[in-house]
Amino acid sequence: DVMIHGHPYVDWFHTFQRAISGAQISVTELFFNEAGGLPQHVKRKDILRAYGRDNVLVTMSMSGAAIKLAIEESMAVLAQHPNGQLDYALNVYPNTLQPYQFDFFGGVTYTCRWDAPAYARVSNVYVGNELMRDDAYYTVAVNSYRALGNAPYAMYGEATELRRTAETIPVLLETFVKERVAISG
Repeated sequence: DVMIHGHPYVDWFHTFQRAISGAQISVTELFFNEAGGLPQHVKRKDILRAYGRDNVLVTMSMSGAAIKLAIEESMAVLAQHPNGQLDYALNVYPNTLQPYQFDFFGGVTYTCRWDAPAYARVSNVYVGNELMRDDAYYTVAVNSYRALGNAPYAMYGEATELRRTAETIPVLLETFVKERVAISG
């Protein structure tokens, strides 16, 4: 359900990444179920639990066509069963569930037709109120692992890196939260 309808924590994480990077678009992976976001009274351990990887934040320039391909790649992870439910598509990644291959995109809206074949599902992609153009370039914030362009997300490795943070995402998160709320030990 979160993969289809989103989640307030994912939306907040996009806000964080876009604020830190200045990017138009934020991309983040599907967080593991046990993470669950941040509690009302935040402690350092909550931040590390919410994002426990030492990636840095990378801002890159990507064409609309490459971004659309990344969205299609993410949507290909899911399949619609005859009963209408969505689940991981074992026909795309046989014999293994790969939730880390699913990304959320912030700063964009789009239509996804689940009854369409994989890689032909996404349409009406907007950045803010503007229809995304294939030949236009947009700034995109991703973690340093995704920026490497590992399969199946080669388009990130082919993008132009504009900048990367010196601090890791957990450190940036802690600073971002500290500026807004009190964090205890």
